[in-house]
Amino acid sequence: MIGFVDVVKSKSEAFNGVTKAKRVDNKSISCSKMQMAESIARCRPVGVSKAEELLCWLVKVSSHVA
Repeated sequence: MIGFVDVVKSKSEAFNGVTKAKRVDNKSISCSKMQMAESIARCRPVGVSKAEELLCWLVKVSSHVA
């Protein structure tokens, strides 16, 4: 999942808000796969407003991930 996040962040600026870790009490704690997936689900480029458009965009971006 971490590799996927790295690749999609390089493919689209819409993923810039996706984080792989968070700071708690000055310690870096890795996000769970579920937390990363939820963060990815909130990403969308400008102009995408409907669920169908979002799904098409996510499939297009993720299909280029090896």
